[in-house]
Amino acid sequence: MAKEYPLSTRYRAVGMVNGGTPQAAASEDLTPAAHEERSMLEQFKTIQARVDKVHVDGVGRTKDDLVQATVQPMFEAATLEDVITRTHEARTRLEQLGCFRSVGVFIDTSRGPEATEKGLEVTFEVQELRRIVGGINTLVGQNEGSLVLSCRLPNLAGRGEKLQGEYTYGTNKTTGVNLAFVKPFHNAAGTTLSTSVYQSGTAFPWSGFREIDRGLLLDLSFRSATDVLHSLRYDVAWREVACLDRATPFEVRLEAGHSLKSAVKHILTVDKRDSTIFPTEGALIRLNQELAGLGGNIGFLKHEAELQYNLPLPLDITLQGAFFCGHMKAMYPEKTYNISDRFFLGGPLNVRGFEMRGIGPQSDGSFTGADMYWAAAFHLYTPLPFRRSKGGFGELFRTHFFVNTGNIGNFRLSDDISRNAQILVSGLRLGLRDRRVHAAGRDRADSSSTTACRRACRRATGPCTGSSSAWASRFCSGGWPADGGPRQLVMIYSVLRRARGLRTRTRSNAGPPPGQLLW
Repeated sequence: MAKEYPLSTRYRAVGMVNGGTPQAAASEDLTPAAHEERSMLEQFKTIQARVDKVHVDGVGRTKDDLVQATVQPMFEAATLEDVITRTHEARTRLEQLGCFRSVGVFIDTSRGPEATEKGLEVTFEVQELRRIVGGINTLVGQNEGSLVLSCRLPNLAGRGEKLQGEYTYGTNKTTGVNLAFVKPFHNAAGTTLSTSVYQSGTAFPWSGFREIDRGLLLDLSFRSATDVLHSLRYDVAWREVACLDRATPFEVRLEAGHSLKSAVKHILTVDKRDSTIFPTEGALIRLNQELAGLGGNIGFLKHEAELQYNLPLPLDITLQGAFFCGHMKAMYPEKTYNISDRFFLGGPLNVRGFEMRGIGPQSDGSFTGADMYWAAAFHLYTPLPFRRSKGGFGELFRTHFFVNTGNIGNFRLSDDISRNAQILVSGLRLGLRDRRVHAAGRDRADSSSTTACRRACRRATGPCTGSSSAWASRFCSGGWPADGGPRQLVMIYSVLRRARGLRTRTRSNAGPPPGQLLW
């Protein structure tokens, strides 16, 4: 009996370290240790085994029926490979309950008067989460850094419930307070109900206003398939829009004041990517529909779509294509919507190389948003150069090349497809850039040369291209600009070039041929 398989089989012996599966060891480069693991896996497929007992040590507040339902499928195993696979699945489910901080597993032969000839005993050693968990974190995103103070009461009633509160303060004078309660139902659909009360204050310097939201959010999320996630939300918010300073244009001042928004929203996400941070293959589809007007003085219907596809290439290179679009319209004659509800374009989240929300209709330099937009991009992610080996800290960084374009405006479309296409590409904006280092889950702040490029692109009446590592230029598509001013062509050298002694030179000319660059 003891010779058929090891007496104390652990996850490491079958390639299940760090959440792997028994088949994972056979797919990697076969070292001598991998050969041994592979041969062991082949033996496990033919060894008859069953689970006699399951022990879970360390359970305190967590309800027994929840733990029993999680490990129950283990008793259906018939081979040693099946036992190991089902044990791994049970361990994953225990970790996802939201009750335990760590879960360890041991598999041993069954002992005692009730032991069978081919029986095994599986022991889970768990550590429950503390009753109160707090932390201080920092977040970097959307060209802003934030400090987050949080406090959580995990596993509140023994079934993974969570009560948490957060306070956020950002470098751009953004503040937020959020109190949320999350209730998981632990069913086949992964249903989760959450409710939160929040207050958030945000400044929008690119539009000349600041906004304070106070509201209640209800969210019901569930899965209809393995990779298909639905989120049903109801949001009621009292919003206050105020002028940021004396320079706020009159068009933005007209939309200042209080408003009450009551809206329902559905988010459908189909995610077949292998990773959410640096995917190498797979596709993502996300569709948002929002209907506002179930009370309050705000009413509209909004649709948004996001498409992404990742194509793996040789040498660990990934080509990614992405497309975004959105449209909104008023639904009730007695209700309207304001600058807080419209679409904005520009910045690291859609069209990079431009200022945050720096594309579209504006009034005296402040962007006012629009009812329709679209954006498209191609990204090329490559490993860092001179990487000696795979794995380790270097895997968190990539070299990033991209080209993106998009347009936004209050377009009025008709049944003429060709005319609609001309409207959507009029005033097209294009950004080109390569980033030497791109960290996982983070987007670095742009250099001063990129900022200068974005500022130039804000006022462009024609296509605009730029590259932060080499050059940035602005040119008109031909003919005189609509405002009758002189044609301007701006050439901006990057910070690296200026460090070598080159100076940035800017000229304007009233009559060079279209496309000619001035040095």
